[in-house]
Amino acid sequence: LVDGTLAARFDNDSLILESLRFPASLRVIPPEWRTREWITKEPDAQGGYIDASGRWNLFETRGQLAIRVHRFPILQRSDRYAMASGQINVNAELPNIAIDGSLVADAGWISLEVLRGVPTLDDDVIVRRPGDSTKDATPSIRTTIDLTVDMGPRFYLTGLGLDAGLLGSIQILLKDDGRLMGIGALRTRDGGIEAYGQRLRLRRGQVTFQGRLDNPLLD
Repeated sequence: LVDGTLAARFDNDSLILESLRFPASLRVIPPEWRTREWITKEPDAQGGYIDASGRWNLFETRGQLAIRVHRFPILQRSDRYAMASGQINVNAELPNIAIDGSLVADAGWISLEVLRGVPTLDDDVIVRRPGDSTKDATPSIRTTIDLTVDMGPRFYLTGLGLDAGLLGSIQILLKDDGRLMGIGALRTRDGGIEAYGQRLRLRRGQVTFQGRLDNPLLD
């Protein structure tokens, strides 16, 4: 977040955040051609920003924050990209923080080539080494998340022989135990897959989330 502007004032024991605003900054040009064309040449993709406003009680350590996202690149990497719009609300009464809202992807792309990397252990596997403490660390801040994410009209998956659009929405939940959960279904659009030396049409492709976000059902 760079080149931000802040407008705020104090009102007795509260800090009033009128606007904390950052303009969209394009740091990574995605190699996927449809995403690259839209974010660099489409007028609707320009002028993005993220803007926050709210109130914070300095003595009671509680407050609310409303975050408006418009055409903002929330994810910029060489193997994935996402520009989104929507609203996120933060309600805090420390040590509890609740986050909810909805986002729609204006444009996005994920390369599946990352799946060729080194496999990792599931999160229910705990490795203890000599000298490690056996006590579980209890986080001082307890955060819950209830966020709806819509893939929008131009989100793509490529890699491992697959090239397809992705439609649908999922609900992302972070529970008290710290596990990130997903509920919903995504489906492919106008997809193709290379297999058995041929280019095949993908007539049905569905990713269903009914639990852990990193363990969907594939059809």
